Amino acid sequence: MNTGALHLLAALAPAEGMVGAACTGLAPLFDSDVDGETTRDRMARHERATAVCEGCRVLNLCRASLDTLPPRTDGIWAGNLLSGKGHR
Repeated sequence: MNTGALHLLAALAPAEGMVGAACTGLAPLFDSDVDGETTRDRMARHERATAVCEGCRVLNLCRASLDTLPPRTDGIWAGNLLSGKGHR
């Protein structure tokens, strides 16, 4: 499990405007990699995570926060797959 993504979600969850984010409680779904996971399973999980983001009422706030995330952040954020090598 990517603990970096977990900590970021935990930090943002209580933030004003982020209450009710669709990802709340689903942190592992958004991790970059999960131990023992196949490439196919990872791609399917990332697709599910992206779908959660697309239906989220605070998606625009998440997108706006992309520039404030640490450069090494990886996993799904605001419907984007971050590589941990800087943001797209």
